[in-house]
Amino acid sequence: MRRLPISMTAVLLSSTLAIAHAQCVQMTRSGDVVTVTADTWRPLNAIAQTLANKFGIIISAEDPDIVFTGDLTDTTKKALPAWRAAHPNTRVYDLKAWRLQVEFRVRQDGTPEDAAALLQQVIVVANEQSPFSYRLDMDGEFNTFVPTRTRDPAGAVVEKVPLLDRHIDIPAGTRTIAEDGEMLAKALSAQTGLRINCCQSLVAGVPWGLAKVPFEARDEQHEAY
Repeated sequence: MRRLPISMTAVLLSSTLAIAHAQCVQMTRSGDVVTVTADTWRPLNAIAQTLANKFGIIISAEDPDIVFTGDLTDTTKKALPAWRAAHPNTRVYDLKAWRLQVEFRVRQDGTPEDAAALLQQVIVVANEQSPFSYRLDMDGEFNTFVPTRTRDPAGAVVEKVPLLDRHIDIPAGTRTIAEDGEMLAKALSAQTGLRINCCQSLVAGVPWGLAKVPFEARDEQHEAY
């Protein structure tokens, strides 16, 4: 059993919140040292995607719950004038970006000297540089950045139960992986009160999750098939 190799986002949405994000990652090399810098509201996810694409490391990231307005920035003025005129009492927010920068050594061919140590380093730096806390789950070649702390509506740092640690039920059936992912997201939304979505329909331009598999879950942590 292993964690789903996908990224799941949990954010609190209401009529006053509209969430958007853009990822920006830079990678530079000086000798045998590579520096990766992510400046986005999802820096762990951005770095995970970069490490997967560049080096073939199987790593995904679960996002923390975002419920504190201090982690948001008001972008109402960027909305279309016609929309603002039609919604004069509604504010639009984006999640605030934060920068995560990690250095690691590479071999002559440019691959990381120690992939496991690199992933641990990402967690150490993230925990030092953000209000959130994370752990690294490793299961063979499958790895996941998992949030363990976030900020509550008042801004206090609190422990959280990661989405992928929660127990859910999914009825037995043969469905596409994407359909099972949607059922998983709905079960988590009902359990947490957050709006949780899954999954990307395309990965690198290739349709994702179309394979059909038999699957069920009875009071189990949601893990891959």
